Amino acid sequence: QYIYWDPDCAGGGDGAARWIVADQAPDVTRKLDLDGDGSCEYHARIDSTHKEFPPPVAFWSMRCAALTSESTLVDLAAITTTETRTTTTSSTSSSSKTASTSSGTTTT
Repeated sequence: QYIYWDPDCAGGGDGAARWIVADQAPDVTRKLDLDGDGSCEYHARIDSTHKEFPPPVAFWSMRCAALTSESTLVDLAAITTTETRTTTTSSTSSSSKTASTSSGTTTT
C-alpha cells in the first residue's frame, strides 16, 4: 500500500488535490494523476491542499465492498527516527600514540 499526495488524481486539471491510499505506486515524475490511470481509483482519500504531510487526525473517505464509500476517522501517528554515528580517529607519532572517539545522536 502507498500513501501519497496527488494534485489531481484524474489528470484533467480540474480535480481536487488529495492524499490517497492505493495499492499502485505513484510515479513521482508525473505532475498530475500520479498513478497514470486517468481516474481516481484508490482505497482511501482525503481532500487536502497541504502536500507536505496528510492531516494527523481527519475523516478519510474509504472505499468498501461494492464501491460504496464510508467516512472513517483516521488518527495518524508521527514516526521519528534516531541515528547514531560513532567516529574513531587515531594518530601516531614517534613519541606518543593518541586515540579519540566521539558519538552523537540525531533525531528527525
